[in-house]
Amino acid sequence: MELKKRVLKTVKDEILNLQKLLDEYYNVIKLIKKAPIDNCIIIEKIISNIEKIIKKSNLNIEIKNELDSFAQLLYPKISEWKEKFKRNFGIELENLLKIIGFELKGNYPLLKTSLYSLEIDFDKSQVVMWYGPKQEKLEFCDLNTETIIQEIKKHNENITKRDFIDDQFLSVLKKAYNISVYQMGKKEGDSIPIMDVLLNYIFLIQKKKFRENPDKMNYFDYNRVLFSYDLYKLKKRILEKHELNLITATRAFTKNHSDFIWIPSTDKGDGNYISHILFREIKNE
Repeated sequence: MELKKRVLKTVKDEILNLQKLLDEYYNVIKLIKKAPIDNCIIIEKIISNIEKIIKKSNLNIEIKNELDSFAQLLYPKISEWKEKFKRNFGIELENLLKIIGFELKGNYPLLKTSLYSLEIDFDKSQVVMWYGPKQEKLEFCDLNTETIIQEIKKHNENITKRDFIDDQFLSVLKKAYNISVYQMGKKEGDSIPIMDVLLNYIFLIQKKKFRENPDKMNYFDYNRVLFSYDLYKLKKRILEKHELNLITATRAFTKNHSDFIWIPSTDKGDGNYISHILFREIKNE
């Protein structure tokens, strides 16, 4: 009885494998007829899967050889389709970016546009969107130009279109700096790690509701990206005879992501790594 069960299970598994093999085979044929360039990455994955199924199955040797030949003949074509797909993808993305006033730079796998970087992974059909030169991860999205444009527009709106008042930002920043000076046992005019200042800044901008009940539902969202852009946008540097200074990170302070923040210097993606902040007293000569 046990033997019968094992035989039936083996036969059933083989039938399922063969059914899957046929489904994959006809799926490839359909995709090739429909749009081989647009579907080249999917086709490559299916062919790879077909080869795995062939190895596991007990197919007749002639059928195995025929399917294997089919796969091997397709690989050179897939390489051609992928190169065309990459060219078409880049051109389409560049044209769509121009419509929203952005310029595309760089080479695969890393493209740049304005304040953002796009890490392209053709094998995974995935794009990682970053703020700055791969500084702050913003989003994972599909390898689709229209989807990418929508994500760029969404994040750019959230980052760059917020209300911003120089005096207000600088005043709160100075308070955050003063708190950090006190907490660290420093004196006014000393440089303070930028992340310490940011943490105090975030606390200072919270609404009364959060102070009364520090629940995530009451939290006013603010982060490294927004702080970075606000420091870039800030034109005023002097408050009550104290001048804001941003200290460029030395090599020692760029080893850990938590020790610095990238701050743009232009809207084209140029910028500096800042590790410390200080307010220097302006003394009358």
